[in-house]
Amino acid sequence: MNKESIQNIWNFLGSRNLSVIIFIVSMTYSFILFMFALVVPTWWVNTIAKLVPFHILYMLFFLNITLCIIRWWPVIKSQCKLPANPQSKEETDKFKLKITLSAKSNAIQKIQEFLKTKGFQIYISEQTNKFLYSIKGRFSAMGTLLFHLSFLFLLFGVIINLLFRFEGTAILIEGQKFYGLRNQYKNISPSFLSSPPKTTFQVDKINPAFWEGKMLFTSLEAAIFQDMKITQENEIKKKENENESTTEKIIQETEIIQESNQETLRKLITLSTAEKIDEAMVTLTGFGYAPEFTLKNLNDEILIEHYLILNIFAPGSTDTYSIPTPLYKGGYDYPYTFFISFYADYAEKDGKPVSKSMDTNNIAYGLKIVRGSYPVFEGILKPNQWIEFDDLKLSFTDLKRWGNFRIVRAPGRIFIWLGLILMIAGLIYRLCFYRKEILFIEDDNGKLYLYGKFHYYQNLNKIWLENLAKKINEGLI
Repeated sequence: MNKESIQNIWNFLGSRNLSVIIFIVSMTYSFILFMFALVVPTWWVNTIAKLVPFHILYMLFFLNITLCIIRWWPVIKSQCKLPANPQSKEETDKFKLKITLSAKSNAIQKIQEFLKTKGFQIYISEQTNKFLYSIKGRFSAMGTLLFHLSFLFLLFGVIINLLFRFEGTAILIEGQKFYGLRNQYKNISPSFLSSPPKTTFQVDKINPAFWEGKMLFTSLEAAIFQDMKITQENEIKKKENENESTTEKIIQETEIIQESNQETLRKLITLSTAEKIDEAMVTLTGFGYAPEFTLKNLNDEILIEHYLILNIFAPGSTDTYSIPTPLYKGGYDYPYTFFISFYADYAEKDGKPVSKSMDTNNIAYGLKIVRGSYPVFEGILKPNQWIEFDDLKLSFTDLKRWGNFRIVRAPGRIFIWLGLILMIAGLIYRLCFYRKEILFIEDDNGKLYLYGKFHYYQNLNKIWLENLAKKINEGLI
């Protein structure tokens, strides 16, 4: 490969043509991922995004932006320089706008004062006092550099997230404490080198508000307590030292927070609004109801007592529950399936149970118990109402709400935000504070000429320059 071929490859990798190609491919790639996200699970989309071809695309993007900056830096640098001899014919020929003035020669001093008030830097000949050169936005070309640098920060942030980003969802009941353990997550979507973030908080209350009692949210918020003294490591160590299974302890740990001498911080997490808790951003994405399931024998000995996380939010919707064998005291193994529905504001219409509103004014449960394929019980059960079947007693003794919490740690987020800020700053600096050059030259006959050169908005600036010339001729400046 000769030197010319290497130079051609170098020029192509740092060219705008390649930037356009990468941009089109990236947009196509994003559209494909968007369409996939509508029809396939999230983990499929994440898997596609991590395929080797897309990593190659990121690398090409990084290389292209880097080489663009290297190639265009001399041009940007030259655009920030002042002309060595503004009154020379070579320089004046670069000014596309030229107007002959009828003002007197002493107008230069007034023009100088006027341009200073407009933010122009003034350079005037101390020897002849025959010309005045002024410039505004001298370093606006640096906006282009900032704009291109912003893509490097964006890309760096994306790569950091691809390697270290963690996202998971956890279903927590009111009063339950979250320690950030893997088995507390319902599902996780870790990146290549990620691990669960150190995040500890306790859910206090989950408060939905409905529009006129209908199934339309006006607000949904969760009040949580963040312990400011006890570290997560100590809490995990404490949990792991207990004899009972950590998972089952977490499931059953639903006591309402009691007052203590520990310093806590109460925060409100609203629907789809993230709140920073320790190392992660926590978002409340949904909620449901968790009735307390209490099962006794006929001697009133409690066999099972815990909260069920059920999808029974919509009135009349049904979810099922089967008792895991280890939860039975005495090792009983009964093949019961419980079909449970929930009515927040119970009423009957045409002999069928309905909910008059979404507000929990008159709670009732629809319950059907099946042993194998044989129905054992079917009916409506009020809170703390007991039913008997097969030498057992059952009741729903309490009700709490559960929240679906999205927990995200995205270490590349700061670089992405910085990249966006640089991008906006670069565009504003380049397009709004663009370079303007005004040149006044007086010839040997005392005649004044006004020159103008602008990087952008030529027609608009031509009108501005003509108005300036008119004011100078009329002696208003």
